[in-house]
Amino acid sequence: MWRVKLSWWKQIPGIFLFIIASALSATELTPHGRFTKAMFKTATSFIGLDFFDFVDAALMGFVKMQWLRTEGSKVQ
Repeated sequence: MWRVKLSWWKQIPGIFLFIIASALSATELTPHGRFTKAMFKTATSFIGLDFFDFVDAALMGFVKMQWLRTEGSKVQ
């Protein structure tokens, strides 16, 4: 992953995000952990700017699922 230029990764942000998400738990306690977390935040922000409707729907789905954690409350 380090050998590929960031300009190439910008062309395929979904694949970049998938690789970063896969590496997050493995790099948690390594020196690359902070960089991996920063790249994850950057990639999700970039995808959110281009595909706002998709990100909005995904976050709303997450919010609607929160009723499973609380007793009897519903999000409409």
